[in-house]
Amino acid sequence: MIVWFRKMLPNNKTQTLTTQQAADTLNVSLAYLVGLLQKGDIESVLIENHRHVNAEDLLEYKTTRDSERASALDELAKLDSELFR
Repeated sequence: MIVWFRKMLPNNKTQTLTTQQAADTLNVSLAYLVGLLQKGDIESVLIENHRHVNAEDLLEYKTTRDSERASALDELAKLDSELFR
């Protein structure tokens, strides 16, 4: 998904997404995304009373989240293999 998403973006950092587009990109609900925005995990800006997310910030969050998930899964697999030796 990241590769496809990067191809559709121009090479400037000012590309913004609606909250629904951002939620779809992360494959999360809109309510969950709004929670991330309110906690400050992902930065957003107000454009005409609507919140928008910087595409680069969203991709950075997604990359970090995905690598943390992969690390946690590797650790679980390691613990599992040690448990069943």
